Amino acid sequence: MFFGGNMGASFGNITFIEVSPLIGYNITDAWQAGTRISYQYYSDNDLNFSGSIYGGSLFTRYFIWEDLFAQTEAEAISWPFGRNGRSTIYNYYVGGGYVARLGPISGIAITLLYNLNAESPMAVSNPTINIGFVYGLPR
Repeated sequence: MFFGGNMGASFGNITFIEVSPLIGYNITDAWQAGTRISYQYYSDNDLNFSGSIYGGSLFTRYFIWEDLFAQTEAEAISWPFGRNGRSTIYNYYVGGGYVARLGPISGIAITLLYNLNAESPMAVSNPTINIGFVYGLPR
């Protein structure tokens, strides 16, 4: 088993807070599969808007060379839509990353993922770069 996740925040005219824990299983020394839940709070003072974005994803990683990996991910996110509604958005990511080891089974994972759903509001920031902690890596 492995676990970890991402956290982030920015404050000012636009406030953004994110918490995304993950848990997974080392299928082999080179192949991992896992799930992530995600919560984000967004507030824009200029637009007088604030709301919560939440959901989850399933992902798989394959280490192609030492700590360099390829990754695919499928995500469902509930997004504020209109005045009182919500909409679910499905995103599909491909990409890869690198684990900078902090010890034999822990490290900082850096991923660069491209959203294949061009209609998604989250696709405007393609590619997406995530940095997070992971514990339970295969040796």
